[in-house]
Amino acid sequence: MKRLIIILLILFFGEYIFAQSSFSWLRYPSLSPDGKTIAFTYKSDLYTVAATGGTAVQLTNSSAEEWMPVWSHNGRSIAFASDRYGNADIFLVPAGGGIEKQLTFHSADEYPYDFSEDDQQVIFGGVRMDAVNNRQFPSDAQPELYRVSVNGGRVTQLLTVPAEDAKLIGQYIIYHDKKNRENPWRKHQVSAAARDIWLYDRQKDTYQQLTNFRGEDRSPVFTNNGKVICYLSEESGSFNVHRLWLDRPGTSEQLTTFKHYPVRFLSAAGNGVLCFGFNGDIYLQAPGAAPEKINIRLTSRTIENTKVVPVADHIKYGVVSPSGKECAFIFRGDVFAAGMEQGAIRQLTHTPGEEADLSFSPDGTKLLYASESSRGWQLCEMDLLRGKATVLLANGQENYQPLYSPDGKEVAYIENRVTLKIYNIASGKSRRIASLFSRRDHDQYFRWSPDSKYLLLQYNQPGAGNQEVGLVAADGSGSVQNITQSGFADEAPQWAMDGKMMIWKSDRNGLRGFSTSSSRQQDVYALPFSGNSFKDAERVTKLTPSAAMLADVLLSKSGHKLYYLVKAGAAYQLWITDVSTKTSTMPLSVKAEDCSLQWDTAQQQLFLLADARILQLDTTGQTQHSITINGTMKKDLPTEREAMFSHIWRRTKEAFYTAGYHGADWEAYGRNYEKFLPHIANNFELAEMVSEMLGELNVSHSGATGSNIAEEKEETASLGICYDVSYRGAGVKISEVLPNGPLDQEAFGLKPGMFITAIDGEEITADKDLSQYLNHRAGKNTRLRISDGGQQRDIVVTPVTPEAESDLLYKRWVKRNRDEVTRLSNGQLGYVHLYRMNDAAYRNAYSEIMGRYAGCKGIVVDTRFNRGGDLASDLGMMLSGTEVRKNTTDSQVESIEPGFRWTKPSVVIVNEANYSDGSCFAFDYQYLHMGKLIGMPVPGSCTFMTGETLSDGNLHWSVPSLGVKSREGYYLENHQTEPDIRVNNAPEEITKGRDQQLEAAIRELMKETAISTL
Repeated sequence: MKRLIIILLILFFGEYIFAQSSFSWLRYPSLSPDGKTIAFTYKSDLYTVAATGGTAVQLTNSSAEEWMPVWSHNGRSIAFASDRYGNADIFLVPAGGGIEKQLTFHSADEYPYDFSEDDQQVIFGGVRMDAVNNRQFPSDAQPELYRVSVNGGRVTQLLTVPAEDAKLIGQYIIYHDKKNRENPWRKHQVSAAARDIWLYDRQKDTYQQLTNFRGEDRSPVFTNNGKVICYLSEESGSFNVHRLWLDRPGTSEQLTTFKHYPVRFLSAAGNGVLCFGFNGDIYLQAPGAAPEKINIRLTSRTIENTKVVPVADHIKYGVVSPSGKECAFIFRGDVFAAGMEQGAIRQLTHTPGEEADLSFSPDGTKLLYASESSRGWQLCEMDLLRGKATVLLANGQENYQPLYSPDGKEVAYIENRVTLKIYNIASGKSRRIASLFSRRDHDQYFRWSPDSKYLLLQYNQPGAGNQEVGLVAADGSGSVQNITQSGFADEAPQWAMDGKMMIWKSDRNGLRGFSTSSSRQQDVYALPFSGNSFKDAERVTKLTPSAAMLADVLLSKSGHKLYYLVKAGAAYQLWITDVSTKTSTMPLSVKAEDCSLQWDTAQQQLFLLADARILQLDTTGQTQHSITINGTMKKDLPTEREAMFSHIWRRTKEAFYTAGYHGADWEAYGRNYEKFLPHIANNFELAEMVSEMLGELNVSHSGATGSNIAEEKEETASLGICYDVSYRGAGVKISEVLPNGPLDQEAFGLKPGMFITAIDGEEITADKDLSQYLNHRAGKNTRLRISDGGQQRDIVVTPVTPEAESDLLYKRWVKRNRDEVTRLSNGQLGYVHLYRMNDAAYRNAYSEIMGRYAGCKGIVVDTRFNRGGDLASDLGMMLSGTEVRKNTTDSQVESIEPGFRWTKPSVVIVNEANYSDGSCFAFDYQYLHMGKLIGMPVPGSCTFMTGETLSDGNLHWSVPSLGVKSREGYYLENHQTEPDIRVNNAPEEITKGRDQQLEAAIRELMKETAISTL
């Protein structure tokens, strides 16, 4: 009887019961101004529901992601963000449902924050272009504040400084700032980069910082008719709602007491009721009351769970069978095989996780691979004749990179990323061979000797940093022998001539970039072995006639011919060198992202794998046969997302750079966020959820990105001008022509104040945004009509890409700073900026410092907004020179020593956006007392991250796997570097063209150079 009652309850109330227990990860809740309705996002669509709870109504229905709903003040419309065209644009929809209207069309991401008080405009943030006088660094991480009519049309700028989550009331705009490009879902950060709440007075044109907590304060909303703001703050440990009275800023009152997870997405109704999200649910809080969770029922649209995908791009781990008749490879995490005759493919595995690391048995009847599940990586063996897979090794450890021994009796593999082991198939037992170092999964390299007695491997000597070639006995006796001992980068060793020789790649004689970490050319070297003597570096022979950017290398069985791939632009060239005569030919060049070479067992056929193409070559390099891998497979998307989530959580657990996860309970966080997977519709939402989880670690270099693949993707071209961002009339008013931009031609004669009135014959009207005229025009000849004092003329120009415009704006910013240093110092000081820490940045800095400014008394080194790389040591070496002697006659100094280092005073400008190696350099410069640091504190992000694109080719994630310690033994992650002279660029000054940090650097360096020249 009880069972019958339960069945009847499910039949009658099934929807309600299902909704109460099954719907979660309700994001971006927004409360209507009258407090009666909540809009929110679930599974990529917008919904509305009564504030009392109940059944939600679906508001949008598209394949895109729709998020960040914002109510108009009259409650009739909702603005939201949608990525229908490859980026976030602003759309408008009636609150009761209806036709959606696109308001913005620029290819940069743009997010809605509020409506104007008369509801005629939507206020939004995005990166278009700073006002012409603004001295702010032109970065895609520094958005501006804009407004657009609810009818669409010309976009105008409200604020040129970063002002996110902005809200308007009367003459005031409340917002939180943005100082760098850190993961926005990071928690518990206490540094100068943490957000603060600001109040802007539009009448007085003044800015006031309202919060001074060293951690995060964000998402402010007005309440009490603009007398009070509520906002989210981590002042209480986790993100909670705080309240601040505007007539007494500085002292906040905590309104909620949630723990473990952050409160997100704060909004407020006119009656003071607050709405926010917490751990996937939506809450309301009336004034003076406790928060209450809203019970919501909904029926979401059917989401595509199974997708047919073409087997073509992102093919990995291609390996040719010993006979050369078949090729195996990995696509979208599964193992496939392709016949070399017709190219027909067959799918060998159908697992939710990822497979990797293929190895054919010597007789070609079996295929080894590593398979990942929620329990970790295990070794599997596929019987190719029967099509049956069995688990070869699953022992609770992370086992991958299996490789059959040539006699087929054993398997070498990696355990837990750093231990090389050998598994004996007959006994089922493993033995340890060597300990290695790892930065990421599947990053080890080892090869069996033909007699199965030894292994060559690539390894790092502890503390040395360079790669060497090692040799170790397969029986486990003895330690790794360093065969190369060169101190350079020696890699990819191979056995040759039936084990009598080793060949490998080395950069010891190749050309290299200017910085230590830059790319470099390599040669192929050979070392013959005599019996069991494997260590005779004096007999090393260089096989390649000249160094090159080498990819893969093979040596013929006789040892007479060397085959190697050279990277040349977007192509790979196959070169064949006669080792005896040193003559070379290039019979083949292929365009590909990835290329490799393989022999069949008899070494009679050469196979070139180029992305999805396989070319069968003879020993002269002539193509005998080729196939292109082509087919389809079905993929269960929710299952794939579950596997990717599991991989990220487990990989972070096992490889985070330090024990303890910065105090986070990683097991608990994994269980919590895993439960939301059924409520994730796509990679955009999965990336956001993963970023929330990784954000619990309070660490830099962490987070995830993923997107929907839009069928139509916008790209807004640039004319290379700064335009008047406040102008609302017809046409575009030119404020400045960017130097070296498409319109910077003497024949055009363009000047500030002129107008562009038409593009390709279409009049530029005030009711249409400029981006609509410029989308998809990059690289295409475009006719412009120019108006100058009533005179009109046409010119033809080729607009450039957004990336090219960014480069133009950056060079303009650098020139303004350089000119100011020259002017204020009367030409006695030089200026250089480093945006990246790479070879190109170093070459530019060296050229400027040792060339343009060689005769100056000091150099201002600007590293603000430096995004990192690997240059800190090189840059520190260059700037820390001490003159030890002069090369001179009695009357003339020819040069000094060291001549390649700066030996005069310097100062370095830093700020909150110095990141990664940019943070390392700031620490090094101060630690070594090289000069003064000037600007704002630099958050501690001096850490090495491990980034990875997962099996679907769309989801990318990262987390630090290698930390950096000071000589005193503390990690530099989250260790803030305080400047010697602290100077903040006040928003009211920088918007008017004044760079206070640069001015302070010039003053300080002029003082120092005056002392040094006495």
